[in-house]
Amino acid sequence: MSLAQIIQQHVDLLPQYQQAEVLDFVLFLEQKKYDAASILGNKLPLRSPHPMAAQIKITGDIFDSIPADDWDLPV
Repeated sequence: MSLAQIIQQHVDLLPQYQQAEVLDFVLFLEQKKYDAASILGNKLPLRSPHPMAAQIKITGDIFDSIPADDWDLPV
């Protein structure tokens, strides 16, 4: 049995919304592969962040605002 068939068997057991997540992840991997090939192969500069993302400023540790009880860590 090929790896693709094993993956397909597992995906078939998932509910449809999780199958959609698997597809989204596969498309992400394909895009990542394409982006890496175009950057490395063509010596393209890395993309600059979207203008909206460039405006976001994170100061301090964002996890400090989450109460320790909400971390759900093993005891």
